[in-house]
Amino acid sequence: MLCCWEGFSPGKSRVPRIESLEAASVTPEQTAKLRDFRRSLPAGHGDVPDYDLLRFLRARKWDVSAALQQFEETLQWRQQHHIDDFRAKAPGPFEDVQDPQLFCDGMECFPQLRLVKPREDEGAWLYYGMTVTAGFDKEGRPIHLQQAGLASQRFAAMYSFAGKDPTYKIIYDGYVRAQESQAARMQESSARLGRRVTQQVVIMDFKGLSFWPDPRALAVFKDFLSVSQRYYPETLGIQFFLNTPPVFLAIWRLIKEWIDPVTASKMHLLGSDFQRELLEYIPADQLPVAYGGTNSWDVFNWPPDIDEFRRRYAQYAEAAERLPGRSQVYKPQDRKAKTTVLSDAKQNRSLTPTWAVFVLLLSMIAAFVRVM
Repeated sequence: MLCCWEGFSPGKSRVPRIESLEAASVTPEQTAKLRDFRRSLPAGHGDVPDYDLLRFLRARKWDVSAALQQFEETLQWRQQHHIDDFRAKAPGPFEDVQDPQLFCDGMECFPQLRLVKPREDEGAWLYYGMTVTAGFDKEGRPIHLQQAGLASQRFAAMYSFAGKDPTYKIIYDGYVRAQESQAARMQESSARLGRRVTQQVVIMDFKGLSFWPDPRALAVFKDFLSVSQRYYPETLGIQFFLNTPPVFLAIWRLIKEWIDPVTASKMHLLGSDFQRELLEYIPADQLPVAYGGTNSWDVFNWPPDIDEFRRRYAQYAEAAERLPGRSQVYKPQDRKAKTTVLSDAKQNRSLTPTWAVFVLLLSMIAAFVRVM
């Protein structure tokens, strides 16, 4: 059984075993708790690396019993939903790739084409979700960038497009698959840098945010946070909110003092003048021009037409299929998905004002960041 963000590593891992307890910055007391935790692991999991176990201990404030419970629940969840398949059925290759058709200005555009199993009609999902996992910050942490405002306008159409079990498909085939791709990117970044990378950077652009959002979108977002908090603890390095409406910034200034300082330090709410702050953390060549960088990748400027997204994404997918060392591509199937989700929200189409949604989201995100 594979666990957590160590994930599936085809063949011999190129990631050096560089994690000493000294490098992990743990005290003697915390080292003792780590040893207690390791002695308590279920049979067959004795080779889980220290850095993975430390994520659970830190998330649970060094309570060994609570960390063990979360660890075991994570194992059960991964088995129940076949999470390891995302990386086990990835087509590769898993060595450094520099194909100019897959890169733009030195940045790999769609690393998921190598690192996780293919998703049916992914070009269409890109059109609806407006999310990419590309680029790295100055510490080598992979970037997750979403035009959340535009995606909010397309949510109802995406929900219909998903067909049967839409919430499952959005959460598992979408969000969880993206997290597994980020895990693989962390592993590759660790190999390049010779030190462990265990966190990611998340950027959400609120430009175009619907002021009367679909409540189903809020329910799905709650599930995103729940999955991250329960099964991917201590993996968020920093989160940026861009083009945040002024009224939201005012609310944030009021409630920021109520939030744990460590949690608040991970949350950066910015207006339209965000470029300078992003560049403090992210190299210019790892950011699209639209976000203050120098990278000319124009994925967010593709014509707003679903068939055009399909056509352009297919060009990248075809280039990936020609990579040397690529295994036989796993063909996605629309298998019957489990209907178990994490929220009990009814599919109520009544609308909630965005200001109320934002207050709720901030409280949810703060709780999420606190253990991430």
